[in-house]
Amino acid sequence: MYAMDNVSYPCFKESQGAGNSLKTKADFPHGPRYDGNSDIELGSTAVPAGVSPTATIMLLDGKPEQVSLKTDGMEQQERLYALLVAKYGTPTQSNITQLQNAMGARYQGIEASWQLKNMTVQFYGMLDSPREGYIIASTTKGSKWLSDRQPKSSNTF
Repeated sequence: MYAMDNVSYPCFKESQGAGNSLKTKADFPHGPRYDGNSDIELGSTAVPAGVSPTATIMLLDGKPEQVSLKTDGMEQQERLYALLVAKYGTPTQSNITQLQNAMGARYQGIEASWQLKNMTVQFYGMLDSPREGYIIASTTKGSKWLSDRQPKSSNTF
């Protein structure tokens, strides 16, 4: 815990992945029983404008291995992309996606990823809605843990 503006952060909101143990322990719980996602309130001064102060962290054996942050989507995507480029350099991959809503309005969404030594950062300027995007930072261990849990493709149908 650390103090910011007379309020202690981070604050765990939900601890489903941590087996509700985070309500009584100051430390992250260890062991496979506690592996999974927990929502954590970072505080608005800990994140840039356009990023939700509520993050989802994935704990594996008591260590954060992935952090997911929601963004304000189209309204902030260019500014947030520029901040990520300033921090991590030129993305390993980038793309402009063409999106259309049910009313026929068209939008352009920025998608980019940075493959770093021990971590991957992914940026989705917009997803299903022009008002929502994501920034996801995952360690190699976190990415493998998620990949191992994906359904295996079948050789037959």
